[in-house]
Amino acid sequence: MSDLFKKITKGSIMIWNVEDEKALPKIKIMTRLLNLKTFTYYKSDGRHTDYIRVLLRMREARSPEALTKRWNYWSSTSTSHFLFTEQELENNSFFQLKYMTSCLGSYFVDEANLRELNQLNHYYDRLRSIADNVSSWPEVIASDQERLKKEGAIDTVIDNFDTPGLLKLIDGYGHEAIRNVVSQLDAWHAQYFWKNKESTWVPEDSEHLEEEEITT
Repeated sequence: MSDLFKKITKGSIMIWNVEDEKALPKIKIMTRLLNLKTFTYYKSDGRHTDYIRVLLRMREARSPEALTKRWNYWSSTSTSHFLFTEQELENNSFFQLKYMTSCLGSYFVDEANLRELNQLNHYYDRLRSIADNVSSWPEVIASDQERLKKEGAIDTVIDNFDTPGLLKLIDGYGHEAIRNVVSQLDAWHAQYFWKNKESTWVPEDSEHLEEEEITT
């Protein structure tokens, strides 16, 4: 990983997905909504992309749908930028309402925390590789049976293979171990993901959230 923590040893990584960089909230609005005054935006696919990838891998592994489909070993979550600050951020209803479609949340972490998460991700990947390989056996057998028919070859074992029995035998193969590591990923997420609190800022009817330019 590129050293994001060289000057700030622990900080908040807030993940964003916007089509236009101008849609990222600037200093004034971040100060009002989150009391955040000093921060930097980085592109997600820039030199710090490994930090974002490890967070996205964790989020995807925790998805309720993850076990219902073959595991994609490349992140499929769209993200354009991330914000980095030494402050620990807390979510609130005003911020959530305004940015719920473009902000994926924030994690307050140091480099050791992300190394721990990276190890859990690798563990999950290995378990999914085992489970997905076994779950593909019925497809392999069906493909072999079809190929033999086309080629006119004869193999009674393949032709008469007990696929329903195999499906019963391999049902849930590796899923317990996967659920165990997902519970560890859940615990990691719960520990470092930002918490919700009531907003201390109340907008006036005549007040507008003007945005300022900041260095990104």
